[in-house]
Amino acid sequence: MISKQGIEQTRPELSTHDTALAALQTDLGDPSARTNLQTLIAMMGNPDAAGKSLYDNLGDFVGLTNFSTLLALLGVPDVSGKSLYAVLVTDLLSHGTHGLAQLRTDIAAIPTTMRGTDSAATVADGWDAALATILDNFNATRIGDLDELASGNMPADLDTVKGLVDTAEVDSSFSYLDAGGEQDVYEDAVTTRRKISFSMDINAMNQGGVVKVYLKVDGTNYRVWILENIDSTTSGGTEDVYTIEVVTNQNFKVSYTEDVDETAARAIPYSVVTQVLE
Repeated sequence: MISKQGIEQTRPELSTHDTALAALQTDLGDPSARTNLQTLIAMMGNPDAAGKSLYDNLGDFVGLTNFSTLLALLGVPDVSGKSLYAVLVTDLLSHGTHGLAQLRTDIAAIPTTMRGTDSAATVADGWDAALATILDNFNATRIGDLDELASGNMPADLDTVKGLVDTAEVDSSFSYLDAGGEQDVYEDAVTTRRKISFSMDINAMNQGGVVKVYLKVDGTNYRVWILENIDSTTSGGTEDVYTIEVVTNQNFKVSYTEDVDETAARAIPYSVVTQVLE
């Protein structure tokens, strides 16, 4: 039987324990006052299974180099009203300016804002009308025209144009043989319509001679078109270069015949510039 004296002696100890328990409850909170999760075990959600202690589930923070406590790892500030929930939900996820709800509102407005802005700008600068005109005019004929620019057609077309505006040049020399008589200096056997500028240097000839220009008007037989006598320097003449321009679509050639025996072969340099006209 406990005496009154014994009870009086234990009263200070009980008071001390009561104070300690009250302080512990303050630190831990009062789970029993909650509607849900009314115990620490329920709040922690720790399973009733072997090897599933808090230590096993959370790990050894003390063994870490950094964040060696759970509090340090969570990074919850020591500020009034800044629980982990308040930091994550109230300050971040539910924030009126930067939270998920506002972010969703901003994202939802992007298509409307972009379409509205683009549409207004398009109408303002006339792009909508211009684009409509382009689409109306983009028919099968114009698609065919674009096909002409394809790799299969464009190079050939450009080659044709180049052939019409480009020129071919030939610079060479003919050796007029000592045998004499009429000798062909140059012949062009092309039947494309073209402009030909022909020049030959007869300075090396010591005697006079005859230059003849031939055309195949009927496409088969050469006929003399131009016949011109050339004076030599020894006979008092001053003609050193003979030049002629011809526009034809037939074979063309130039010959030279000495008037008097040159007694040796003579070089006749010549130059030909041809421009295709079709």
